[in-house]
Amino acid sequence: MNLFKLTAAQSRIDDMLEDSVGVITPDIAKAMGELDKNQKAAMAQIATIALEAKEKFKAIKAIARFYADKAKAYEAAEKSIKNHLLKYLEDTDQRKIEYENIKIRRQASPPSVLVTDTEAVPDKFKRATITVSVADLETIKAFGIIPETESYEVNKSAIIQAWKDSKKKLETSGTEMLQKEHVRIS
Repeated sequence: MNLFKLTAAQSRIDDMLEDSVGVITPDIAKAMGELDKNQKAAMAQIATIALEAKEKFKAIKAIARFYADKAKAYEAAEKSIKNHLLKYLEDTDQRKIEYENIKIRRQASPPSVLVTDTEAVPDKFKRATITVSVADLETIKAFGIIPETESYEVNKSAIIQAWKDSKKKLETSGTEMLQKEHVRIS
């Protein structure tokens, strides 16, 4: 018996109890016994479905782990092969190799910033981090108080943008611009 039928049977018993003014007649007792038996069977059936779902979840999770491990292995293999190809292209001073329908090209990676001395970085390339409670934040907003800065973080994206805007001539103290290369296969 499904939950809809169980609910309908419970409603019939409620109606019968209302008609008998709360007195449990033999018909009501029989209906209640059937409902109880059917409820137990339905709950056992639902519990079985839950157990099956749990087992399927475990199996799918194991499969997902298996494929995640496989994906990591293939990713590592691709990276290793591309590093080997990049080294070959660099050693032979080649930018591109074409063979039949494969092109192997050496390309510049997006620039990155290496911070060598945070204190030496100009303030315009730093972000202040302030940690306050929400209550203190409301007070700060209300009175326009500027709290002391707890720590600074170098804004690397601002340094990269300034470097690009200067046509790659900007040198920022306390940092090094890194322009690496990678291999593209098509």
